[in-house]
Amino acid sequence: MVADGAAAQAAATAAEANRNGVLLQAFPWDPAASGDDTRVSEASEAGLWRHLADGRAAALAAAGFTALWLPPPVKGFQGDRDVGYGVYDLYDLGEFPQCGSVRTKYGTREELLAAIDAAHAAGLRVLADIVLGHRLGADATQRVTATPYTDADRTVQAGRPRKILAHTKFTCPGRGGRYSDFVWNAHSFSSVDVDASCRGGRREVPPRVYLIDGHSFSAGVSTERGNYDHLMGANVDLAKPAVVAELVSWGHWFSATTGVDGYRLDAVKHMDVGFYADAWLPAMRARTVSPARIATAAGPPPVIAAGVAGAAGAVGAVGIAATAGGCLVDTPPPPLFAVAEYWSEDVGILTAYLAATHHSVALFDVPLHARFAAAGRCADTGGGDGDGHHATPPADLTTLLDGTLVAAAPAHAVTFVENHDTVAGAALASPVAEWFKPLAYAVVLLRAAGLPGRGGGVLAVLLRVRRAYAYGPQVDYFGEGGRGGRGSVAAAAVAGVSHGHILASDGDTTAGGDGDGDVDGGGGGGGGNNSSRVPSANNHGARETGDWDTLAADPVHPDAEHCHNACVAASDGNRAAPGGATTPPTTNPDRLPGGRHLIGWTRSGWDGDGPPRGVAVVLSSGAGGAVRMRAPAGSTYRDMTRASTAAAAAADDDKYAIAGVLTVGADGWAAFPVRARSVAVWVADA
Repeated sequence: MVADGAAAQAAATAAEANRNGVLLQAFPWDPAASGDDTRVSEASEAGLWRHLADGRAAALAAAGFTALWLPPPVKGFQGDRDVGYGVYDLYDLGEFPQCGSVRTKYGTREELLAAIDAAHAAGLRVLADIVLGHRLGADATQRVTATPYTDADRTVQAGRPRKILAHTKFTCPGRGGRYSDFVWNAHSFSSVDVDASCRGGRREVPPRVYLIDGHSFSAGVSTERGNYDHLMGANVDLAKPAVVAELVSWGHWFSATTGVDGYRLDAVKHMDVGFYADAWLPAMRARTVSPARIATAAGPPPVIAAGVAGAAGAVGAVGIAATAGGCLVDTPPPPLFAVAEYWSEDVGILTAYLAATHHSVALFDVPLHARFAAAGRCADTGGGDGDGHHATPPADLTTLLDGTLVAAAPAHAVTFVENHDTVAGAALASPVAEWFKPLAYAVVLLRAAGLPGRGGGVLAVLLRVRRAYAYGPQVDYFGEGGRGGRGSVAAAAVAGVSHGHILASDGDTTAGGDGDGDVDGGGGGGGGNNSSRVPSANNHGARETGDWDTLAADPVHPDAEHCHNACVAASDGNRAAPGGATTPPTTNPDRLPGGRHLIGWTRSGWDGDGPPRGVAVVLSSGAGGAVRMRAPAGSTYRDMTRASTAAAAAADDDKYAIAGVLTVGADGWAAFPVRARSVAVWVADA
């Protein structure tokens, strides 16, 4: 079973590696609209399922996305106002009059199935967000004996066992037993967080968690708060065989009904680690999803290759079918892909969870998101000197991937910039600064390991580059460490590997930046002076420093000691550059010693028919500059992001303006420039 789980996940992820897949979080989220996190944007208010079916899915496929992550499609306890995470009835996909409405927030069951059909017809794979750990909105209370524990530490008892009224009976009368006659009651739940006989049914202050007699907190969960088995509402007891059997039965019904290709598993750190790894996922993967729907839908669904937005895997490990009418056909479906949400910035905790699940799932790379958020706060705190410099030094980009899942376990990392939980006002608010998002997207889209979020027009450019150029061996130029740069990836180590996982969220500014969430072509306007020279060892006073060609790197800003830990720490005096030269002190606080505010990498390009079309990527968290990187001698490269960074160009000194085209020298090296606090993506001309 252990080997089967790992092999199943590997097969599902390798299937996507051939096409540089990108998974889009296909539901926008705007908590600021109502002051809480219970609203999504106008698209889903009008019916997200209809929005996808009426052309949005096809437009997303054309933009370069290959898979969609849909929000929880089941009835929540707030009816058509519930975003889906407050689960009431798993079998109600917008079909029954329950919780004040028939439809869910996103539409009806028929509209959901039409949306999935439209996605499949466009060649997109579909992941459903499933929430199996809790229930809310019980139809009746039950008197039970329970022991109170403090909410802050569930190992600390807060009183003697007593009788309480628990919201634990779910009869789902509107459904009337259709699809399942299982009744959820006090035997199905281990704990609740409200005693309905106290405070008018409101939570106590301080809050309590009540462990129901005959149950226990699971040991296979996060140790946050002592034991983080209980998240909210009525906590599903995954130690009860009847409960597990019902959830497996629902999973088979849902998979066959919808034809989804995989799952996003919500809040797994609150659920016993063995449930998905040893019970639910093996049961789902053991049964091939039938293309026939249990309920009729508009026309026959396409036969598609299952599996979605996966990790880096050997190209060709699982064949991808040829296309016919926009659908993938004639390929046996690999097992369902699964990505789990375990929210922790500690990569050690994430890798331990992967091991405990026998590597049968992928995980969102929360540590990488945290690094993006921290890097964006550096040099973005206001209070500058009026000359374009910032109150704190820029982030040290050479350590950007340190402590991340994509560095520790790239085959199981789903990278992302932001999602519905991280935007301002959301439950886990940790927004990434707008200026840093293009840099973050370049990291998750254009590297060999590592899918993107809310962003501006540059995302559309990066998607096109990913689809056409971001293949083949990768070499990193991450500052100090000699030729190849600090922590470079040996070409042989990544040969034949496409990517890890990349996550995007469909927000108001996704890709297009025009406010309506559409993906447009990006580009247009501005872009600087085409005749400007590329900075080089003899240009504008720059000096060559080993692999780096930086524009006179400066001493550390005096406020560095007080900057966030993602910013470079203070160091003393002059500093030896990578090539052994000493960088003289200057006065610009937007540069770091050794050019550590600059990083770059190259990909060799597609090695199939025709000449390779490689890509060179350069990021700056501070001043403009250039990174010297190896490329085929005599080849020409053009900057794809010049027009997308017009604002950065306007704010920068003209001497750092990027030329439209550069030619690699006869020695096979070139200085690839970038503007201040920006990203430059250079692609090889055919």
